[in-house]
Amino acid sequence: MKRKIVIVGMAKSGKRSLADHLEGEKSPKNFSQDAYYRSRTIELPSMYLENTWMHENINVIAQNQGYLLIFMIDALKKESIYPFGFAGSFSIPTMTVIRNLHLVKGDDKKRVLKYVEDLGSAFTYVIGEEDDLTNLESLLEVIYKEQVKRWS
Repeated sequence: MKRKIVIVGMAKSGKRSLADHLEGEKSPKNFSQDAYYRSRTIELPSMYLENTWMHENINVIAQNQGYLLIFMIDALKKESIYPFGFAGSFSIPTMTVIRNLHLVKGDDKKRVLKYVEDLGSAFTYVIGEEDDLTNLESLLEVIYKEQVKRWS
């Protein structure tokens, strides 16, 4: 089985948009309450985060089928659902992708960056106002190559 990028985040955090970009095509699905398997990505619904008893499902899917776990954060949301140090509970690399950071200022921006720090991902990527995600693609390629070396 080919390993994939696993994407998890709250509802409306940009999971589907990011997956569509990585897949190179728009998904026909608007909403899913199940894990959504595609050729390069696996999207996990927000209920996997909202219900702490489902965190083990994130772990199982990510570790058995993923080579990278991406945590999506929308800077406009006022709370973080991720437990402290959550990224450290995975044996695969983790990345936090932040959306809408350019729209928050001052204390709200500090709050978002504190969420990211507390989550503990190895990589962080901020989607800019007019970001075409080219830099993200390059970073994902480097991470994939490193993982392939690990599996060899």
